[in-house]
Amino acid sequence: MVYFPSVQFDGPLPEPEPYFKISDRYWKLPKNYRELTEGVRWAAKEDIPVTIDGPLYLVANLAEQRDKRRIMVHLVNYNSKNVAAVVSVRVLCRLPQGAVAKDVKTYSPDVEPGQVLDMTPGPWEVSFTVPAVRTYTIAVVSY
Repeated sequence: MVYFPSVQFDGPLPEPEPYFKISDRYWKLPKNYRELTEGVRWAAKEDIPVTIDGPLYLVANLAEQRDKRRIMVHLVNYNSKNVAAVVSVRVLCRLPQGAVAKDVKTYSPDVEPGQVLDMTPGPWEVSFTVPAVRTYTIAVVSY
């Protein structure tokens, strides 16, 4: 278990009022994001279900559908206004015990569906490269 006394917002907080617009100006890392990240890695004993090699504004979320024998890795470029695409995104994804990846395909509203590059299945994990993430891409791992 790990305890974080606070998540430190980086910038001025919105004025307290009954309603305020939440815009992308609040979509930023907290000041203590490194402490939070290191604490989660320590508590998980480095057994993180998905890791990506990309800039801090590229965010990943993993969802699993065991009944369909697939894992979906959602990738969002939160800096798409300034960076047209994040290229060659390396992904390492843990699989259920005993599972072996059969296929990985990407889907995005920005480009045609496609295969990933350099898919390397291993025991209980798969690594692959997503060619580019413009705004949003999902990588679907079938096992």
